[in-house]
Amino acid sequence: YWFIHILLLKKFINLSIMLYLAVPAIVLGTGLFILLKGFVSYNYFPILILVFSNVMLCLPFSVNIIQSHSIYLRKKHDKLCSSLGLRGWNRFIIIDFPAMKNVFGLSLGLCACLSLGDLSVIALFGSQNFQTIPWLIYQYMASYKMSEAASTSTLLIIFCFLLFFIFSRI
Repeated sequence: YWFIHILLLKKFINLSIMLYLAVPAIVLGTGLFILLKGFVSYNYFPILILVFSNVMLCLPFSVNIIQSHSIYLRKKHDKLCSSLGLRGWNRFIIIDFPAMKNVFGLSLGLCACLSLGDLSVIALFGSQNFQTIPWLIYQYMASYKMSEAASTSTLLIIFCFLLFFIFSRI
C-alpha cells in the first residue's frame, strides 16, 4: 500500500518538473498571479512570478543533466561503495558529490543563461521599475534604437558566456 503512494509521489514530482515544457510561461505566470492575488502584495508579484518561472524553466534541463550523470555514477561506484559500507548521505558527500561537481556547474551555468534570456513572464508583469535585459532589448527595438539594442544584446551574450564559463569551471 505504501509502495503505491511512493510511486504516485514520484510520478507527481516528475510531472511537475516537466510542467514547463507543456504549459507556456505566460500561462503559468497568470495562474500564479491569480493564486497569489489575495496573499501577496502587488509590489512583489513580478519578482515572485519571475523567479518561479525561471525555476520551472530550468528544472527539466537541470534534472535531466544531473539525473543521467547520477545514474551513471551509481552504476559505476556501487561495488566500491558497498565494499566500503558507504550509503546515503555519506556516499553522496564522499563519492558522488566530488564526481558530480562539473555536472552541477554545467547545470548551474545553463540555468543562469536560460534565466537571463527569458522574456516571457516579464512581458506580462514588467514595469518601468522592474525590467530584465531581454525586455530592455525589446524596448530599444520597439523604439527603433537598433544600435542600443545591438550593444545591449552583445553585453547579454558576453554576460551569459562569462556566467556559463565560470559556473562550468566549478
